[in-house]
Amino acid sequence: MKIVFTSFILPHEIDDLERMLVSLKRASKFVTGSNYAFNVSLGTSDYLVNWEQSKISKEFFIEKFNSLKQLTNWTTDSVFQIREDILGCVSSRRMAHIENQEATHFIWLDTDVVFDEQILFYMENAITGIEDEEIYEYVLTPEIVKIWDNTWDCLVN
Repeated sequence: MKIVFTSFILPHEIDDLERMLVSLKRASKFVTGSNYAFNVSLGTSDYLVNWEQSKISKEFFIEKFNSLKQLTNWTTDSVFQIREDILGCVSSRRMAHIENQEATHFIWLDTDVVFDEQILFYMENAITGIEDEEIYEYVLTPEIVKIWDNTWDCLVN
């Protein structure tokens, strides 16, 4: 099993990325890190961010982004990339699939999701159980903390 976390963030989401990576690092104590990898992209395109009017420099965000890679040291592989060519999460996910041919599973991460410490353990066990039943095409979604409107109720606790 090789699970790749894929995330695309914009500069204003950098603190949320840090919170999410700290949360996943806590969750890592319940799983084998060699089963996981990260593919995280920071979008710095001038098309998406007006850097000329920004009070915080592009370099500040790039430095902070690069410093966050250490939070993924529990995995076997972490790719943190600065991208000007990717303009959204779907393109980032597509590129992660192309770049990680050995992956068996992808977890698409948005920075506004809150993870329980044991979520990775439960997801691994769910994957094992599903595949023990010889089901190989599926989407696995954990029940997550409610922080949005009621249209998300089917997914949240």
